[in-house]
Amino acid sequence: MDHQTTPPNSSTLNLTDDNRLLVKWACAWISLIAFVLLVIRLLETPVLQSANDRSRWCTVVSLVEYGTFQIDRVRSRPGWDTIDKVYHHGHYYSSKPPLLSVIVAGVYVVVKTVTGLSLLEETASCARAILFVVNLIPFWIACLVLRRLLLEKVKSVWAVLMLQSLFCFGVLLLPFFVTLNNHTPGAIATLLALGCLLLKVRAENNVTAMLWCGFWAGFAVSMELPALAFAVLLGGIVWKNFGIRALAAYLPAMLIPIVALLMTNYLATGGFKPFYSYYGTEKYIYEINGLPSYWANPQGVDRAPDGVFVYIMHCLIGHHGIFSLTPMWLLLWGAWWRGCRREWSLEVMMCWLSFCVTVIVFGFYLTRTANYNYGGLSVALRWMLWLIPLWIVTLMPLVDRLSTAMSGRILMMLLFLPGMMTAWSPWVGPWK
Repeated sequence: MDHQTTPPNSSTLNLTDDNRLLVKWACAWISLIAFVLLVIRLLETPVLQSANDRSRWCTVVSLVEYGTFQIDRVRSRPGWDTIDKVYHHGHYYSSKPPLLSVIVAGVYVVVKTVTGLSLLEETASCARAILFVVNLIPFWIACLVLRRLLLEKVKSVWAVLMLQSLFCFGVLLLPFFVTLNNHTPGAIATLLALGCLLLKVRAENNVTAMLWCGFWAGFAVSMELPALAFAVLLGGIVWKNFGIRALAAYLPAMLIPIVALLMTNYLATGGFKPFYSYYGTEKYIYEINGLPSYWANPQGVDRAPDGVFVYIMHCLIGHHGIFSLTPMWLLLWGAWWRGCRREWSLEVMMCWLSFCVTVIVFGFYLTRTANYNYGGLSVALRWMLWLIPLWIVTLMPLVDRLSTAMSGRILMMLLFLPGMMTAWSPWVGPWK
């Protein structure tokens, strides 16, 4: 009796109409488990644990309670002071761009009205309620968008589950969902922009999709200024694939969040230049009542002691290494090499977009030699985290191909598991 073996690329591994619903529910359960774990993580994570998020919380409280961007009164409260502040026209201000704080202040008003909780009195409960709204609900939405994107663009069942699991369990963006930061909204905005574009490939006249694509690309810029390279190049892809009418919808929508960033910055600072761009000036280095600012004599990693070659090494494969902490990103080199050499198509454009934006953003931060501090005391090279959705999209064709062989699946599991450990071992927040 002949025994037939099922080839690796058979329907048992391919996404078909028969198993699509099952895979859809499997992705939903993967997302739900990650969501529940993040809720537990949020409940167990101390609030105001870092100068980074305290800086933004101070602005949120000042806006709602005192109607000002000045944080003098808030920072004087025990446990609220932060080193991420500047001294401007006789007052203290957060050094962070104010748009995110303005948005969170709006959420705080709603939470305070509905629950009666106050950030000044019930700090932990109120902060966690706000973070649930601004971080965890968007995370769930991002999981749904990614699932739809994978079900439409990926052929292998194993690849769909692998990439959904990667986003939900294996990336260093996850520790940041339990704290107030700009990296999680920046990453989610990037994913939504990509989703609006890639899920509407056949709808060439869908102006609404291009409007939302532009809006989310612009919102990514408002959270991560180097994302301007992403937004501009993505606009080029929109024009190349959908024509001038789509670009005419994309560009104005992209400008809305960017204009909002500039206007809130003007309201806070009196100018369009963000406070953190004054690093090294009298706004950072000052002495009040005989007490010098932290930045007059920074300590530890903020001293930026490493030279350029050591810094590059630790950014790539060292203690903040992109590839050492999340080994799945090693596959990006194969995806770029394989994708960028193929005949010109939307898939190839996305590959070039990923490669070019990664190089531009990494190169940009290498030029900031005064800030060689790896993003401060954090578990990851945090200024690259918003690129994670773009990297996952880049990996889709290669993971699809690797999934057809047992050796490829084993390789990806070996790369995935260490990344999952690094993503979940910092249980109580990313500021370590």
